[in-house]
Amino acid sequence: MRGGKIINKSYEFVIIGGPKKITNRILPFFKTILGAESKYFQTDSTTAELVKYIEDSFLATKVTFCNEFFPKLLKAVLSNNEDIRSE
Repeated sequence: MRGGKIINKSYEFVIIGGPKKITNRILPFFKTILGAESKYFQTDSTTAELVKYIEDSFLATKVTFCNEFFPKLLKAVLSNNEDIRSE
């Protein structure tokens, strides 16, 4: 939350894990808060956790790659990379 308002963020997909009886009751809440334009998947909690770990691992890999690659790219392209790093 920022300034008492929920940040409007678009999610490509949302996975809701748990027993079908419970996820059916929770799904309308998520659609109201996050919007109907996202894709919603209902699955068991184990599968939902696995997807979360895979997504988190992929994000960490992208961040690590950029942190490693970006300075080398700047050094190759620019002579003074402090101008970009300070912003």
